[in-house]
Amino acid sequence: MTTRCVQIFEGYVQCEKTRAQYMYNLKRFATHNNLETVDAILSIDSEQLKQKIEDYVLLFKNRGSSSRYIRVIILGFTITF
Repeated sequence: MTTRCVQIFEGYVQCEKTRAQYMYNLKRFATHNNLETVDAILSIDSEQLKQKIEDYVLLFKNRGSSSRYIRVIILGFTITF
């Protein structure tokens, strides 16, 4: 069963390919932070979440990922939170 948070997210992003990319990045973020689900991201304190997102983005920047790829990661968070 899909949670309410995911249903809202899926309803907001109309393009299936874009939705899949955003969800993939959110799942990777959850895994990176030892969270069991994407919904568990919502349980993180807002200041702590902000820092975790910044650290996650910096991880990709330091790996040499393109600014376009990093923007896709950030957009997934922007739409979801």
